[in-house]
Amino acid sequence: MFVVRRSRHALGSVLLLVCLAFVSALPIAHASTTPFAVVATIPVGDRPTGIAVNSRTHRAYVATTGAIWVINTSTNTVITSFPTPSIPYELAVNPATNRLYATLFIDGKVEVINTLTNSMITTIPAGDSPLGIAVNPLTNRAYVANDFTFDNSVTVLDLTTNSIATSISFAPEGVSPTHVAVDPLAHRAYVTDSNTTIPVIDTATNTTITIIHTPGGLILNNIAVNPSTHRAYVTTGVTNAVLVIDTTTNTIIDQISPAGTDPTSIALNPATKLAFLANSYGSNTVSVLDLTTNTIIGTVPTGAAPTYVAVDRGYNRGYVSNTESNTVTVFNGY
Repeated sequence: MFVVRRSRHALGSVLLLVCLAFVSALPIAHASTTPFAVVATIPVGDRPTGIAVNSRTHRAYVATTGAIWVINTSTNTVITSFPTPSIPYELAVNPATNRLYATLFIDGKVEVINTLTNSMITTIPAGDSPLGIAVNPLTNRAYVANDFTFDNSVTVLDLTTNSIATSISFAPEGVSPTHVAVDPLAHRAYVTDSNTTIPVIDTATNTTITIIHTPGGLILNNIAVNPSTHRAYVTTGVTNAVLVIDTTTNTIIDQISPAGTDPTSIALNPATKLAFLANSYGSNTVSVLDLTTNTIIGTVPTGAAPTYVAVDRGYNRGYVSNTESNTVTVFNGY
């Protein structure tokens, strides 16, 4: 995601950007000071899914059917939308290079977008049915979970050259990888799949170092990592639980029951020590998780089928895509 240049000055800049990305800035004034209150509902295109926020430029990007919508998070208004080659699904943004990456599930590619011009730069081949994507800012590489690959793989992309660096297979375990999260400071990537396992990748060598086995009967949905506390959080279906993983030992240390059904997505704000869970089909809410106590402390009403959630850490606001309402719900993240 970040372009790494071979100088101490540039490396310091990259490290500063990484720290800002994970610790964020202090919240500023809002229209409402009510904790976790909905402050806006923004109409977007058809069936919004993936959402990503650039807290430096205060822009939110929303994947919809055949287009990506751009929201000014200072005013919570739509700036523009632009077409994509096919249906985009999950998004990842690079604040340092002003690049946005979108998985094109049907095409088997990742689209690279210049967020200064809101135009496509190129597309990069990935595996079969790429779904989740995450970026390692210290190596300037992206990890793409290929949902329906025969070899059950993650494709590693070199974002400097916009090309495939390598492919990592998890066969016979790690069936149908779906989502991925990166801990850039520990040089690790964590992958959820459809076989109740979580492969752990050493991003320095791009090799699988272990596979975490979760309790039977769970459907693993999404994953987020907090590098500062060495914790990963995995949303699951069926039991509607959130698994807490100690990333120093790669063991499950807690299982949290959220105040909603089918938590599909999770976003963290390390500065406020809070996480937000999009409870999709059935609840139509976002649960607020206190990362200090691992307890649910609030609930935010959303539109129909909230699918993805992201945080503008500068403004301390949450943004959730409502797939069946064709809207984005904006709420206070404190």
